[in-house]
Amino acid sequence: MLATNTQFKCMTAYQCDRALQSIIRVMRFVSRRRFSLVLVRCNYARLREEMLERLRRDSPVAFQVLRLAADEWGGRVLLFR
Repeated sequence: MLATNTQFKCMTAYQCDRALQSIIRVMRFVSRRRFSLVLVRCNYARLREEMLERLRRDSPVAFQVLRLAADEWGGRVLLFR
């Protein structure tokens, strides 16, 4: 099922930006280690893809993505380096 615009109204652009900056800040902090694992969750597939694309564009830290099965983990994404 595709997310609708109504579903996105609960998260404003400001909230998305703050969440993205928080993830980037965590990734910078943990990037000093050899291996880091960060669990990120987003309820809506389209918003998740948009945020992941922005993270790829804006993050100074290289990372890989491991997607967990949505039925088991509710659309969580693991970011690791």
